[in-house]
Amino acid sequence: MFDDMDTTAFTDNDWAEWNRLQREYESGGTKTLSAALWALAEADPLCYFNIVEALNPDSVSEAIKDRMVAMEITREDVEEIVQKATAREH
Repeated sequence: MFDDMDTTAFTDNDWAEWNRLQREYESGGTKTLSAALWALAEADPLCYFNIVEALNPDSVSEAIKDRMVAMEITREDVEEIVQKATAREH
């Protein structure tokens, strides 16, 4: 379906969902794919994000940056969040 995707960050679950989405597209076209993507977004937001990001990384990155600006989240805020999350893992 999409040959130029960057799937390097896909998990096994992402691959399973991606394969399912391809089958949805092949059997029902874009309307069926769209409905399946919306359902995935509700059921597994992280998997949805990984797949959409692989499809269009530039748009996703820009959308995240725009939302962070709107929420007044700085780079330092993100670094602090990552440090706290990493500390909890250890």
